[in-house]
Amino acid sequence: MISNKLWRNEKGFSLMEVLIASTVFMIGFTIMVFLLSQITGKYSSKEKIIAYQLAVSKMEETLASGDYISGSLTETSSGLTFIIDRLVEQQEKLITIRINITRASTGKTLISLYNEKYIR
Repeated sequence: MISNKLWRNEKGFSLMEVLIASTVFMIGFTIMVFLLSQITGKYSSKEKIIAYQLAVSKMEETLASGDYISGSLTETSSGLTFIIDRLVEQQEKLITIRINITRASTGKTLISLYNEKYIR
């Protein structure tokens, strides 16, 4: 009898209550992480698409103009500012062109395009 009285007078949560609360918390946390990753993933994809389009256009300009000089410039597209690095190396009759697109605000390199051209 004494043990039953002590058991009934204890305050706190039962094991079942703790398991249910933990399950509800984990489901909510998982949903929050999923939604947060979707939001940041879309923004990152937008950045990469714009950076890729910019890199392709700069590569086409370089090949069309024959301007094989390394350089760097800053350009804004769709409200985002990018740093464009053009690295050109020439070894005999082979020209190597690399276009790197970096987000100006973060310093993160988003795209790196590479092309080789043989000069006759």
